[in-house]
Amino acid sequence: MEELRIVPVNPNDADFLFCIMNNEVILARLHEIPTTFEDWCDAIRTWDGDADEENYIIWSSDKPIGWFSFNNLQSIDRIA
Repeated sequence: MEELRIVPVNPNDADFLFCIMNNEVILARLHEIPTTFEDWCDAIRTWDGDADEENYIIWSSDKPIGWFSFNNLQSIDRIA
């Protein structure tokens, strides 16, 4: 049986985020542009000090399979 876990993003996840967010299909679907590995290292450092945002990696057993985030956590209307 497959074990799924959701854990906060950490600096070691930069390679995974770089890979998935430079995948041609994902870039096209999200209307995004390619990024660098350093962009993701910088993003993770920024997220660490941003109380308005939380980012998570979804793991299947010992393999990362997805990423999601919540933004706008400190908004007045409390809608992330």
